Amino acid sequence: MKELHALGHPLLENSVLDRLRDGDDNDSDIWRLFIRNYIGLLPRRIERVRLCLTSADFEGAMDSVLSLRSSSEMVGAERLAALTGHLQAALRTASEHDVATALPGIARAHLDDLSRCAIQTKNRLLQVLS
Repeated sequence: MKELHALGHPLLENSVLDRLRDGDDNDSDIWRLFIRNYIGLLPRRIERVRLCLTSADFEGAMDSVLSLRSSSEMVGAERLAALTGHLQAALRTASEHDVATALPGIARAHLDDLSRCAIQTKNRLLQVLS
């Protein structure tokens, strides 16, 4: 099991959160809605990654990882974005081999850390919203 802090990325990048807040010119709390939507979709995004990896669906896995990574970057979830970047690199390597056998192994190597980080990220974002 990899130590999540070893990635050298903060759980959340405050400057991204600040930009979201500052970009809400009308003080309408649209940034809060954006973060709530991210939090609401996070479990489904993680589950889709898991399902695609464990069923050896390479295209679905790559699509779900890219979706999770880009949405995480947009809310400043830097550590989760970094973990999905590592997963994306593993998928690229797997595409050069037999994906049917490689993807379940990638799932075993990455899903626990990804799920744990998603929970930590969600909890921290909930604190930001309160």
